[in-house]
Amino acid sequence: YPNPSNGYFNLRFSSCQPKNLKLYNSLGQVVYQKNTDKKNWTIDVSNFTKGVYLMEVTESEVRNFKKVIKY
Repeated sequence: YPNPSNGYFNLRFSSCQPKNLKLYNSLGQVVYQKNTDKKNWTIDVSNFTKGVYLMEVTESEVRNFKKVIKY
């Protein structure tokens, strides 16, 4: 949250398990990647180009995707 955003995406997870976060641009290029085991995480997108990004969260070999918008 918030989605859409012009500065930051705040993420909340249900567990402290290790997870890999990735953001892909519309060309499928990885523009952000981070490994974390925190339950709360903030992604700074203030310097990203406006547009639609795909967020991938991989935890315990399970991949989840969410579309996020930077305006």
